[in-house]
Amino acid sequence: MKGVYALGQGGGNGPAPPQLDEAGYALLGTTSWWPTTGIEVCFPKEDQITCRQDPFAPGTPSPAAGTVIDPQVGWEQQKFALLFSLIFLPENQKTYWVDQMRIYDLTIDGDPGFENRIEFQDPTGRTYVAHSIGTEVLFGKTVEKGVGARILQYANELLDQAVVTEPITRDGRVVGRKAKLTNGLPTYLAGGTPVASCEQSRGCQKMKNYVAVPKLMKEAMDALGWTRGVGDLKGVY
Repeated sequence: MKGVYALGQGGGNGPAPPQLDEAGYALLGTTSWWPTTGIEVCFPKEDQITCRQDPFAPGTPSPAAGTVIDPQVGWEQQKFALLFSLIFLPENQKTYWVDQMRIYDLTIDGDPGFENRIEFQDPTGRTYVAHSIGTEVLFGKTVEKGVGARILQYANELLDQAVVTEPITRDGRVVGRKAKLTNGLPTYLAGGTPVASCEQSRGCQKMKNYVAVPKLMKEAMDALGWTRGVGDLKGVY
């Protein structure tokens, strides 16, 4: 989702040498997220940087082609995007975007009470909840639309790779995942095979590192997102 695309020679995928333009540069395709017909990936041609001559004309989205280049965008970039968003978004005095980013820590906030939720139970002891506002399909994958909800959705995907899990249900609907305990302990996984500890599981280590994201979102929301948790309404004049 974060990377640009490179076409191989002859327009193919795979490890072939990249296709070059007349100046000798690799042709890079970028993703357009805003078309109402769906996201699309296109490569520049002549003086055109959009997928069609009229970028607002209706049409069938172009499928992603080529090989994705690792953008090397990770936690060091994501944390600043998160923090700057929470600093500046409240300035328009509207709560819609900020509320999409809200994550509740049940050990601190208690249960927020809404049913349309995504829930993630960290095996180390914290339970996070975010409001679900629906889903969308990106590159063939169904994901949560809300920022906080998508963070917890991905955390649950990592949890499935880290330990043996079971569903969290509310009124018969699955809202998240949690570690399935045996004798009070989770069963750690390495490539789907049980191992003795989290340190022996690459998936568990990745999940433990990612828990920093919902933790920072929760703490930053209290401090910056309208600061409703500490009594000062930033952005209200």
